[in-house]
Amino acid sequence: MKLMPVMFSVFFVIFPAGLCLYSVVNAGVSLVQQRYLYKKLGVLGDPSNKS
Repeated sequence: MKLMPVMFSVFFVIFPAGLCLYSVVNAGVSLVQQRYLYKKLGVLGDPSNKS
């Protein structure tokens, strides 16, 4: 896990800018989607919910 930022930095230097932008936007959208679904399903913030 400690080498992952270094690998991504190398990838982003080598790959075209559009692919780098796609990767960053996709990661951001996935993060927002995951947080929305966790809140909707009540998974985050409720330790008594064991689903």
